[in-house]
Amino acid sequence: MKLRFAIASFFILFAVTTQAMAVDTYVETFDSRAGNATIDGTDSWKVITGTAQDVLVQSDVIFGNSGSALKIAGQPTAVNVKRSGPYGGLTPTWIRFKIKPSHSGQTPTVPSSGVAAVCLDYSRKVLANNGSSWIDTGGTYASDKWYDVSLKLDFSNHTYDFYFQDSDDPDAQAAPLKTGLKFIDTSLNVLTALKFSGGYSLTQNGDVYVDDVSVMYIDKFEIISPVQKLQIDQVSSPITVQLQDSLSNPQTAADNFTLELKSTSLRGKFSIQRQPWVDITQIIIPKDSQQATFYYKDSSPGRPMITISEYPDKGFTDATQEEEIYNQVSQFDIETSSPHVAGVGFNIIITAKDEDGNVNENYSGTVVLEANYISPLSGNYNFSPVEISGFMRGKLETVITYPDCGLVSMAVKDKDDPSKTGLSTQILFLPASFVVTADGSQIVSKPFNFEVSARNIANQITPNYNSAVRVYPVAIDPVDITGSMFSPSVVKSGDFKNGIIKVDASYNLYGAIKIRVEDPSDSSKQGLSGQIIFLPKDILIELEKPEGSRNFFYIGEPIKFTVKARDELGNPVVNYPGTVMLKSAYGLTLPSDYKFTNSDHGERKFTSTPIKAGEYTIKVSAEGLNDVESPSITVKNATIQVIDAVATAGSTAEVTIQLVDDEGRVIKTENKLPINVSIIEESANGSVSLPSGTFTLNEGKAIITLSDTEPETVTIIPSSEFKINIKKGTVTFGRIAKSGISTLMWREIKGKK
Repeated sequence: MKLRFAIASFFILFAVTTQAMAVDTYVETFDSRAGNATIDGTDSWKVITGTAQDVLVQSDVIFGNSGSALKIAGQPTAVNVKRSGPYGGLTPTWIRFKIKPSHSGQTPTVPSSGVAAVCLDYSRKVLANNGSSWIDTGGTYASDKWYDVSLKLDFSNHTYDFYFQDSDDPDAQAAPLKTGLKFIDTSLNVLTALKFSGGYSLTQNGDVYVDDVSVMYIDKFEIISPVQKLQIDQVSSPITVQLQDSLSNPQTAADNFTLELKSTSLRGKFSIQRQPWVDITQIIIPKDSQQATFYYKDSSPGRPMITISEYPDKGFTDATQEEEIYNQVSQFDIETSSPHVAGVGFNIIITAKDEDGNVNENYSGTVVLEANYISPLSGNYNFSPVEISGFMRGKLETVITYPDCGLVSMAVKDKDDPSKTGLSTQILFLPASFVVTADGSQIVSKPFNFEVSARNIANQITPNYNSAVRVYPVAIDPVDITGSMFSPSVVKSGDFKNGIIKVDASYNLYGAIKIRVEDPSDSSKQGLSGQIIFLPKDILIELEKPEGSRNFFYIGEPIKFTVKARDELGNPVVNYPGTVMLKSAYGLTLPSDYKFTNSDHGERKFTSTPIKAGEYTIKVSAEGLNDVESPSITVKNATIQVIDAVATAGSTAEVTIQLVDDEGRVIKTENKLPINVSIIEESANGSVSLPSGTFTLNEGKAIITLSDTEPETVTIIPSSEFKINIKKGTVTFGRIAKSGISTLMWREIKGKK
């Protein structure tokens, strides 16, 4: 025998095939029924498999905080319960319920009768019937959670859509797991029964819980109030939205329906009551109700479209209605152009109209002008003059000004009867100029800020200016700023506050510039800052170290160093053209003053040659920058010394050459100095053999070998490329005697006078 676990499945079946048209929603919440009582035999419910006690109304396992739910007990054989009724065959028909399933070890047999069936499978898959077979919808479930199940039946083409979602996520928009599923029996055109099948198991009981069962025919929301024609800011008559089926019959809500209210007008507003007015964006059609009422008003003329939709969307058709919002009485027409400059006078023509739209040539009243703010939505300035008169044959042509920027329209009202009014088209007001201010001295690549204020023709700040503006540098000196990087290039729309903005900026080149700011819609509306000079942060001297491990230089040894003009980031200022002055004490020869060129890219290498020993520093001065001094430079006097040696003629002699300081100490840190060696023979006949090439000192010394085939004295003369003292030495090659080497003795014999 196969081991089976509980399975929860749901079937919609038909008892008859005769037409039975439902009128309204059927709802069963089980909340009004007696606790721990069977559902069998009440309100057309019938337990068709199992006992009456296997299907009980209980309140221990429910969804939410109160009420009851239906428990279908898990048994070795599946318990089945159904509810018969004249549900009808209206398209669409919605079947909805909540279910808390157990799980199973086997998929049930595909039903052979009825319309549709869904199954929560033993493998935790959510299956749906598609004609004669189960198909995997892609959904999964857990046995300890509640789920919302919905089926949307279409009796016109014998298909249905299947929805399945977590009940704990009520704000999720419903999206079907599967659409266009085929009826089990495509000949059926009427719904007469609902059937629930519980869990079954031979080894354990797994109970299934069902709640909030409903059959609904809601297809759409419909505004049943007539279209209204409203004046600006006039509160509408009650607007009623109703739940309806596809035949426009009213339907009852099985639960609270939250509806979202929208208007295509940005100034359209909704309220649940006329007075006091409280702005809302949602209303509720309460459970067991068919409709809800709200009010609408709008401060913009036009034909706004109102839309009412369920929140979250559950698949019903939205309600829409176009209203008409018109200017109060429409007694004036206003002609003008756009754009204009803030504070500059511009022409308007006001025409008084009668109720039939004809020119009222007898009108000679005074009108009041008001600014209707559009972008931004509020402001503090009005047109000037505020009151004007002087109509001639129903028309008045005059010049007015508006001191601020932004997008507005002009409302014209009769001074004595404000119901006589008119509204112009939208008018854009641009600034006359910008004022750009910044500190006149900055460091290259160092962040700085500048201020931009939008001004009218009278140089007053225009607080409603809030457009994007273009920003870029204007070269003063040098005139070529190729490779410049100025940031930002654009100030975003919305960054101005009360017509002023502080901009964080940076610039990467030396020199003088001005900052130009332009309105993108009209480049003639611009502003230019004063001159801003950008200088390097500092001058840097970088010394090259002596060769090897020495920390000093020799007299005559080239000292190499780099002078660099640096920006805030430590990089060379590539277009620096300044002149640097180099100074040091006597004994260290420096180049003359140097002017940087473009080819230097902000840094220049120099060489200095010391002519005497001592401690030196190099001081660099540049206009506008602090003087900078190099680290200390040590220059020492040194002597290349040859140690005298003696050898036998015909042999090889080792000669030590060493580098010593003024105290005669060997300079052991010298390992790089090249030494050239030359010789003078006593008898210049080439009898001396000396290795050719250059010798390198090692810890201040070098040992060379030479040989001579005849007795004589050979003078060793070292040299170097620097101005280092030379102390010559000799190697004496003598004859071999019985008692040792016989050296040559020289004396000068002078005769007597």
